[in-house]
Amino acid sequence: MLSPGETIERYVVENIIGRGGIATVYVVRHTQLDSRHALKVMSFANPDVRERLLMEGRVQATLRHTNVVAVNDVLHVQGHPGLLMEYIDGPAMDGWLRDYRPNLDEALAIFRGLLAGVSYAHEKGLIHRDLKPGNVLLEVGNKRVTPKVADFGLVKGVADADLSNPTRTGATLGTPAFMPPEQIRDASSVDQRADVYSLGCILYELVCGRAPFVGNDMLALFHMIATSDYPPPRDLNPDLPDALVELIDDMLKADRDERIASCAEVFERLGDGPHDLLLATSPGAQAALELRSVPSAVPSDSLSTLPTPPSLVPPVVKAAETMLTAVPPEPEQGRAMQGALVALLVLVVLLAGALASVMLQSGPSPAAVAEPQPEPTAVEAEVVPEPVAPPPVEAPEPEVMPEPVVAAPEPLPVPRPKPVKARPTGPSPASVAFEGAKMVVLESGDTRFALPAQVPAGRYSIRASFGSSWAAAGTVTVKPGETVTLECVSNFAQCRRP
Repeated sequence: MLSPGETIERYVVENIIGRGGIATVYVVRHTQLDSRHALKVMSFANPDVRERLLMEGRVQATLRHTNVVAVNDVLHVQGHPGLLMEYIDGPAMDGWLRDYRPNLDEALAIFRGLLAGVSYAHEKGLIHRDLKPGNVLLEVGNKRVTPKVADFGLVKGVADADLSNPTRTGATLGTPAFMPPEQIRDASSVDQRADVYSLGCILYELVCGRAPFVGNDMLALFHMIATSDYPPPRDLNPDLPDALVELIDDMLKADRDERIASCAEVFERLGDGPHDLLLATSPGAQAALELRSVPSAVPSDSLSTLPTPPSLVPPVVKAAETMLTAVPPEPEQGRAMQGALVALLVLVVLLAGALASVMLQSGPSPAAVAEPQPEPTAVEAEVVPEPVAPPPVEAPEPEVMPEPVVAAPEPLPVPRPKPVKARPTGPSPASVAFEGAKMVVLESGDTRFALPAQVPAGRYSIRASFGSSWAAAGTVTVKPGETVTLECVSNFAQCRRP
């Protein structure tokens, strides 16, 4: 496992994109050119997996096409091979389709670009065998969104002359919901028509809003595929043209002898049109732009979610915030009630700080770094009518917290809690805030800052909470004296500068 800041040959690791069963993918930056790349590294030593990864690299290195993710080099990382790939600034198609339903023109434009990349691979004598929305990345750049085919790990040569293909006769390889019947029976015997079938499944999902074959029962799913038992496209999208419905049905024929035989024929029946989406005119392109802070250099469904640390905010802190906003500012509510609430709030905040310190011994607690809310002015005037020297208050045992306050006939002067803030070093700290997340923490070594906060200039790892758990949400570099508001995307647990 590589850590952010670690150097591999000419590249510095910036962050982890994700981890899968056989590989981990990182974002790396060239130390001299300052260019960003994706680095895919084996997670464990296995000769078969090593050969598959190297074969994937050899294949993709020969494919130089606008609609194919490029592989540029092989690095040696801790005794394992690593593929240095083109970094795609944008989401995978499956994530885009979860958040957005493209119109017909957008769906066909993205599909034409995908079809062009697969057609180019076929011209080079290669069959992908694992085409699905998770293996299509949407690059946001040059004022447009361009689809790119990724993950040629299951590629097969048409003649198997140039590839040491590990596929055994009778083996099933691929993603079942996007595989033709002949690939389920024997992945070693497929030809270009298998990719045409998978492309038909993707086209169906683009225009209908769901995959043609859905189910958790594998036997039932295989039966649906073998019998072409999928909902008619017009049941899900009544506005589809007749020609497009016929094209989808002909691409999804269970008998490959009846199926469309090539990408060229699909292009001919599909008709001319764009191969990408223009940012200025397409809502779908704008949706991809909003998701582009999510690194996606590998298929999203092949990666497990990164482990998240335990919650950094004890529940008692949230209770304290609720109590603070509940203190009535009107004097008519009674001095005794106001004094009791304020005193109880002080005790709760002190207890929260102690609990948070225990939970995060490696750095300052986000609860301690967070700026406490000011007490209402009206309550402050009633509780402390005359200036007196506040006596020192020690945190009592939790079980006796309310007793002194409730029993007191008159409210005693209560010292205001002093804000405890992390004090950044340096003459010109940066001001950093965030939007779109529940809480965000910047980390640099053993130092942490809960936003919003003033932080020293430098590079930080971002951890964000979007609910009950925390996630690694990218990195950010801030300069002295600047003001930055991070934009966080909850669906992909990522935060970035605007």
